[in-house]
Amino acid sequence: MNTLLLQFIAEARDYLDEAAKGLLNLEQASNDATLINSIFRNFHTIKGTSGIFPEFQPITRLTHVAEDLMDQVRNGQRTLDTTSVDLLLGVLDQVGAWMECIEETEALPATAEQEGNQLRERLQALLQPLEKTETATVAEPEPPDTTQLELEAWARSTAADWPEEMVQLEPPAVAFWYRPEESCFFLGDDPINLLRQLPDPVLLELLLPDTVPPLEEFDPYTCQVAFRGVVFETIDRIATIFQYVPDQIRLVPVTPGLMPPPATTAPLQETTPVEQPLWTAAPQQPDEPRGAAAHEHKKGAAISYIRVDQRLVNHFMDLVGELLVARNALPYLCQRAETVYRVPQLAAELDNKTDTISQIVSSLQDVALEMRMLPVAKAFERFPRLVRDLSNKLGKKIALVMEGEETRADKDVIEALSEPLVHMVRNSLDHGIELPDERIAAGKPAEGTIRLKAFQEAGSIVVEIVDDGKGIDPARIRAKALEKGIASADALSAMNDEEAIQLILAPNFSTAEQISDLSGRGVGMDAVQTMVTTFNGTVHIASRLGAGSTVRMTLPLSMAITSLLTVKQGSCTFGIPATDLQETLGDLPLSAITTLGTAPGLKVRDELIPLYSLGRQLAMQDTHSWFPERFSAVVVKVRGETVALAVDEFCDIIDAVMKPMTGMLARNSFYSGSTILGDGSIMLLLNLPQVITYAAET
Repeated sequence: MNTLLLQFIAEARDYLDEAAKGLLNLEQASNDATLINSIFRNFHTIKGTSGIFPEFQPITRLTHVAEDLMDQVRNGQRTLDTTSVDLLLGVLDQVGAWMECIEETEALPATAEQEGNQLRERLQALLQPLEKTETATVAEPEPPDTTQLELEAWARSTAADWPEEMVQLEPPAVAFWYRPEESCFFLGDDPINLLRQLPDPVLLELLLPDTVPPLEEFDPYTCQVAFRGVVFETIDRIATIFQYVPDQIRLVPVTPGLMPPPATTAPLQETTPVEQPLWTAAPQQPDEPRGAAAHEHKKGAAISYIRVDQRLVNHFMDLVGELLVARNALPYLCQRAETVYRVPQLAAELDNKTDTISQIVSSLQDVALEMRMLPVAKAFERFPRLVRDLSNKLGKKIALVMEGEETRADKDVIEALSEPLVHMVRNSLDHGIELPDERIAAGKPAEGTIRLKAFQEAGSIVVEIVDDGKGIDPARIRAKALEKGIASADALSAMNDEEAIQLILAPNFSTAEQISDLSGRGVGMDAVQTMVTTFNGTVHIASRLGAGSTVRMTLPLSMAITSLLTVKQGSCTFGIPATDLQETLGDLPLSAITTLGTAPGLKVRDELIPLYSLGRQLAMQDTHSWFPERFSAVVVKVRGETVALAVDEFCDIIDAVMKPMTGMLARNSFYSGSTILGDGSIMLLLNLPQVITYAAET
């Protein structure tokens, strides 16, 4: 795929997103001129850039009609109602779908012309009534085009002194008058670039306004000049150059028919122009600023961002991961140099260099992680549209509030958030928020609220979905769980309300009486749990009947590079996410173990917490039936619960690149990844939520 097409796809998607956000915001502030102009510019720019590619004419034609509709809104000729917004959003959806096809095949789908025509007809149906009304109410004929008349008079005056042969040339010379819109710089237009495309104009005038505002009132981003001139080129060619600004250009062929009759000796009096001409040459390049101005110009023109192929970023991240593995091998080599090869001086020198290399690699690691960081707004951006459409469909009034959109996390984490967030927001829309009449009867405002909140906490990203709906009824959850065989009656009676509510996360669980296209199949929250577990995260649900619910997801900031505590159990080495680590306790006697109910416990800082043996939970050979005389313990916090894991030994905290499990081990839920240690051995990353859950059940 060529660079120009890649740039078009990337920029078009940005404009589509911006236009969609603007339309949704415009429903709340229908008279916001800034929003209206922004949406108009988005459609205008997509239309203009798509015109570069002749094969993408359906995009150009469709966005042109959408631009016409927004132009009427901008000029105060109509207001945007729900029908208009729905149709414009449909245009954005269609162009977005075409972009997906272009990215995959470098061409529009075969049905593009038909799809585009259907939407254009619907848009034109909205435009047509206004056009008919205008036609019916305007009794007087349209006033003459004064600019065209002035251009004809100027062309006669200019060509009056030409040799007769020049006037009779075929094709004839063309006089033009180009008056850019004042806001052209914000519409994606570049007047100077258009003029440079003219083939060697023989005459070019820069027309200045009669009055120039004072310096303190002068707006450098407003175009207040016009251009007129003469070129020897076909009129069709000139029209093609200005095809995206046809209302700003006037053309007149200089032919014998334009010239006055021979009997007329007195020259035609030229219409007094509004602007006074300043005669110039057509510059090929703008003048370079000099001195300090040149420095400021170059400084301001510096590129802040570049678009990079995602594959290059991923490859760079893989190389950083390999470098981390190589760095982690250096301490091992230092140890061997001293203990195995008995060369302490070499070991000391290696150790010094290891520190230097570690600092460089750590800096490179930070850069690599920052390159992959995205704001959570990327995951949130689809929900204003989703909430708007579904609330209208369900007949509910719902406001969406998003907080912490600037919170950043790894690209993989942000992308993985999208699907579970959709399930949870749909649940809040369908099950949580009541109908307006029900809310009013319950003493609530008719409009419900869904909040999406994101923030960082202890090296993790936390996303909460909060609604002020009817909440979750624990009794109903227990009844459904018993009906579906998810838990026994004894187990359900032993649960408190908070524990019972967590059963919503079980596979195939649903309280819906009927299956709809929104919910009822029991796969939504199970999918949330599966995704969160895959990313070594946690999900917790809190609810108060009649007041609303909160779903809280906690995920690591990055899955590319993870800080791990290495622990030894028997002959194996395991990794524990450092974000879950509370503290480590070494060389504990057997007498430190106490009982917690019928299970072993450990007293840590005056708090009695459950104690589990890692070896027994993993069914490792040569594991003690109880605990050894001396043991170590790792205190971790998993799903809000603090527990201790007994291990043979804990080692260092390292940074490692985790690879997903493959083959037979991919089905083992106790492990979530693997990495290579400095000595070349394999270390498995423990999925602590699953290990602790299994330990508590056994």
